[in-house]
Parts: sequence; structure tokens; C-alpha cells
Amino acid sequence: MTLDGQMAMIVVPAPKMLHSDSLARSLSAQEVTFLHEHDFREKFPDCEVGALPPFGNLYEMPVYIDTELARQEEIVFSAGVTVNCSACP
Repeated sequence: MTLDGQMAMIVVPAPKMLHSDSLARSLSAQEVTFLHEHDFREKFPDCEVGALPPFGNLYEMPVYIDTELARQEEIVFSAGVTVNCSACP
């Protein structure tokens, strides 16, 4: 997604829905734009579409993590390919 024109990664629990208006307020952004996965495929050349790990910082991208996830003892996420997952304590 983009926040005020800058690509950013938003990490939320799988069942959570994002709403651009509330996200903009939470992050003090004027404009929030959702992107289709194909719009940022080139930014993650070593990952399959649909399997981005939650480490945008490795791709020079700011990362915003939902507080619900931040409170978890462990999170499970895609590890760059659709057939593997990783866990992080």
C-alpha cells in the first residue's frame, strides 16, 4: 500500500479487514492507497506473489505492525514462497 505516495508494508492478522480512512487516521497519513500484489512484485524479486514476509525493512520499506500481532508470543507468516511458513517468537 502507499501512505502519502510512499510504499509501506502494513502487517495485520489474517482475518482483520483494513479500512483506508481509519488507517490514514492511525498513521497520520493524508492519502492511503491499496495496491494489487502485481503493483509491487518488482520490489520483492525473491518472493512469490502472495507470500511476502512481514519484513519490509529488508526491502527499504517502512513496516507498520498491528498492535494485536505485536502482543502475540509468536506469529506465523509466509516465508517468501506460498508453500512454506515461518514462525517468529
